[in-house]
Amino acid sequence: MKKELKYILPSLALIFLTCFLVVYFLNLSKLPSKEQVAQVLNSYLSKLDNQNALDNERYFTSSYISQIKKEGDNFYVYALIAIDSYKADSSIVNVDTNSNLYRFTITYENKEVKVLTYDVRGDGDNYLKDQKRLFPNLIYTKLHFAENNGTLTKLHQENKKQAEEYYQNTLVSTIS
Repeated sequence: MKKELKYILPSLALIFLTCFLVVYFLNLSKLPSKEQVAQVLNSYLSKLDNQNALDNERYFTSSYISQIKKEGDNFYVYALIAIDSYKADSSIVNVDTNSNLYRFTITYENKEVKVLTYDVRGDGDNYLKDQKRLFPNLIYTKLHFAENNGTLTKLHQENKKQAEEYYQNTLVSTIS
């Protein structure tokens, strides 16, 4: 009997581990990649901001995704977003710079990401209330660290690069 248990218990453990890994990897494939989500979020926010842009002004958005968390049928995406507006006349000028922590609610179906809603941390009296309501402590800590460790600076640099490319192409096509 002891000899049989010696072989049965490791076999059962191996079967359990195999089943767990199969379920884990099947669920993992249902998560969108951070790169895919960042691309959709950047496009979504840029379109919203560019609807209200003034003459020759354009908004550029970059994001740092801290975490994507399954919440019911949807996902929460916790992100640090940098938004910059630029305009170009004889040179490219940064008109406005902004950043904030966002929590997006997205869907992911048929390998397509769609933004349902988003919330941002408010100012003044709402700052701490919103922070606690929107961001679990660990996620907030990671995002706050990203605001101060050079990540935010890199996001604004990405926006500047996008602006330079956009206006270079626009000015070249206007001149041609």
